[in-house]
Amino acid sequence: MAIYKNQTLKEILETDPNALDLTLRDLYRAAKEENDAGLSDSMTLSQFYEAAYKPEVSIPKRVSDDTIRQRETALRYWVQITGDPPLCEISKSVMNCFSAELFKRVEAGKMRPATIRKHCNALMSILSHAGPKTEKHREARELIPMPPAFPPVRVYLNPTGKTPSRNEVQAVIQACSCARWPKLPNITPGKWWECAYRILALTGMRKSDLFALRWSQIRNIGGRPMFVIPAEEEKTGVEKLIPISGPVRDVLDEMPRDPKNDRIFRWPHGKSLFQTERERIIFRAGIRQKVLGTFHAFRRFVATVVQDAQLVLGHTSAAVTARHYQSMTRAALALENLALEVRLE
Repeated sequence: MAIYKNQTLKEILETDPNALDLTLRDLYRAAKEENDAGLSDSMTLSQFYEAAYKPEVSIPKRVSDDTIRQRETALRYWVQITGDPPLCEISKSVMNCFSAELFKRVEAGKMRPATIRKHCNALMSILSHAGPKTEKHREARELIPMPPAFPPVRVYLNPTGKTPSRNEVQAVIQACSCARWPKLPNITPGKWWECAYRILALTGMRKSDLFALRWSQIRNIGGRPMFVIPAEEEKTGVEKLIPISGPVRDVLDEMPRDPKNDRIFRWPHGKSLFQTERERIIFRAGIRQKVLGTFHAFRRFVATVVQDAQLVLGHTSAAVTARHYQSMTRAALALENLALEVRLE
């Protein structure tokens, strides 16, 4: 369908309801033309985000809701700390001030260095779109020269306390019998929690993937049954395949099928009740930290006990796996085994 070059998107939709059938590319082009006239280096970063970055980058690239929320959270910190100066006034000193203020939150125990780095990367992504065209940013708007960089943020990882041991994983699974919720037909609360934790321990999938699982997502690919996680439901925005092993099939056999609902793990109650039940199980298990009983902790456990962890967890690069899921306990064990094998005299 043709684009109305002399009209705004609002005017197009008011005069021609069929314009709702425009493709995403057409909407992007229309939004681009609508915003061209108002862009300048006197805009603030938050204004530029709404006028250009969001319609030209976030929407066309189908950025996930989580990523959008993270970028907008970073922008809120930016406005709060810097006062949101015009693009032409964003200098190295302004960026140093922003970073230093966030590090005060680290010292107060309210933020981690990794979170600061995430906020800085999000803001640099927006700033780069306002800067000159480069190989990586070919659609940049060239409103400002090459933006200065934030000070480097050093992140020291200590994931050991967040990764449960085999004994702790087993203790959590055994403690599921104390659960009182959810109330679902043909399955006890204890069995529901036990199956959920077992699936996590056997696959390493995310909590969001677990609760999005449907019976219809189980398909036979290459002679092997697999969960097919659609791209729109996956954090990375890429379709993911999770092989279904024999033990996973055994767990699925214990889950009842609801003819009216295709989801495998339904939670028909509120979030607070879910948290209460999880904490009851952790207390019964007697493990040292509540965080070790979270669903994501089981993903960390899988990352430390399986080979090819990047492939299993569905990360886009090995660097993501190494940065967030390494285990000092596993490293120590590997060195102990190496010493036994090499037997240095």
